[in-house]
Amino acid sequence: MKKLCLYTMKFPFGKEETFLENEIDVLASEFDEVHIFPMNVVEGIREVPINVRVHYLFDGFDYNQGHVGVLLSNLSAVLRVFFHDKKSGRIPHGGSMDKLHYILSFFGRSKRLKDFLKREGLLNAVHYTFWFDLWATCLTFINFKSKISFYSRAHGFDLYEERGNHNFIHFRELQLKKVETVFVVSKKGQSYLQGKYPDYEHKVKTAYLGTVDNGKSPMPNSERLNVVSCSNVIPLKRVGSIIEILREVKGRVDWVHFGDGPLLEEIKKKSKSLPENIICTFKGRVANKDVLKHYKSKPIDLFINLSETEGIPVSIMEAISFGIPVMATNVGGTSEIVCENTGWLINEEYTPAEVRTILEENRGKMKDEVFRNNVRGFWENNFNAEVNYKNFAEILLNGRGK
Repeated sequence: MKKLCLYTMKFPFGKEETFLENEIDVLASEFDEVHIFPMNVVEGIREVPINVRVHYLFDGFDYNQGHVGVLLSNLSAVLRVFFHDKKSGRIPHGGSMDKLHYILSFFGRSKRLKDFLKREGLLNAVHYTFWFDLWATCLTFINFKSKISFYSRAHGFDLYEERGNHNFIHFRELQLKKVETVFVVSKKGQSYLQGKYPDYEHKVKTAYLGTVDNGKSPMPNSERLNVVSCSNVIPLKRVGSIIEILREVKGRVDWVHFGDGPLLEEIKKKSKSLPENIICTFKGRVANKDVLKHYKSKPIDLFINLSETEGIPVSIMEAISFGIPVMATNVGGTSEIVCENTGWLINEEYTPAEVRTILEENRGKMKDEVFRNNVRGFWENNFNAEVNYKNFAEILLNGRGK
């Protein structure tokens, strides 16, 4: 029987990790059983295929208790981890005790996971962590005493060390030593990880995410410019900069933003200063299916993303699947999806005037049917979930990631 253990942050709970909504259906069709392990549980649970079971292991688990027992039963391994990270400078100055507690908390989690897997007959299943983060550490620590083969994806915060609080990621080299293969979601991310850890270059590959085919967006047929964006409203997404870009655009512009966050009210207030020809609609956080319904039913000229950092945004994959052109900052792996076939890359340190000029000069192209068909064709050839996830499932099943 083909069994898969999939490790997530919260999925299928809550509204985040929406990209897994596409992948889980394919995984469930390729494996006889799929077991999902969320690290955290929040309100609300999404529907999953019938052969998928969800397990939450840490209900009532206190990460800060039982450390003496964990230390005594894992003394050799704990010391190896501690002194490895101390030697490599991955312990903040004066933070040795905090680091030791952090290590012990993961050995405690790892024991709980291993005991459950053994009890349920899942030790020999295929193990796949969607993030190269906490669960990857749990499986790494299990491998100090046992052998559990596991694979991982790596995206953004779990890949780029400079995004961490101390400019490093805990246990990174140990994770790479124990993992079978890390599948990075962009070629740029693959090069980054291979460059940082050349000894493990052979373990790092690219595997694109993907989105499902929901058809095409209606052709824009008016002089009005319809712009859409979709992201959390946090500083690194720079949603507020869209306001400055649109401020002096001539003619009617309708801008719709999907997503919420701590800066939403501030940006709403800022948008009230726009001239009357700019109409702003803030949808807040809605279900992914409602975002896709909007793309399917409304004519959209342009999707815009101004992030300071990205992997390859799934939001852009969704947009181009409908044939919607994209304007985005040249950060992370964005250049692998935004190119002359799909839209316009802009410099990370753009000025609103520069972007506004590109936007106005290409309004006709955004409404050109041939160009929009090319946008969708690029998605079909590179980011079709049915193709990408089926290929990925076959890699997991056959061990070809090794």
